[in-house]
Amino acid sequence: MDRSVAVEIDALRRRLLLGAGALAALSAAPTYAQALPGALDAASMGVKPGDADQSRGLQRALDRAARDGRPLALAPGLYRAAGLTLPDGTVLVGAPELTRIELVGSGPLMTAQGARRVSLRGVALDGANVPAGQEIGVLAADDVQTLTLDEVAVTGRAAAPSC
Repeated sequence: MDRSVAVEIDALRRRLLLGAGALAALSAAPTYAQALPGALDAASMGVKPGDADQSRGLQRALDRAARDGRPLALAPGLYRAAGLTLPDGTVLVGAPELTRIELVGSGPLMTAQGARRVSLRGVALDGANVPAGQEIGVLAADDVQTLTLDEVAVTGRAAAPSC
């Protein structure tokens, strides 16, 4: 065998081995929820970023996580929803500046009522689809003892009615 062909084959083998190692490392990387000890992964309940309305699945995940006393982890991405109820004990955790929940119907996007504790961390609440002239917010809280908003952004609010 020609020496230059043997050198090329060795180089190709090394690249394939390195590529296989990198692929194995990526497949072994933890999911977003695995990086949060004890968190319920919303994706494991069918809630995944995308164009579809995630209201039903997200509500089921919020209810289960609160019932189990666990944070609910939302991976980075865009989630579309409306009319979510935040039960007592809700801890919703996203990736700051990367996890966005967009209102897709009549609002508000989220409501908490009569709860002792509700926490939202690292999410953007987007009211971009609120029709102009409607005076609704993306988050409504009534009689909540402790409401924690940590690294929460509120964006895309509807235009204020003209005076």
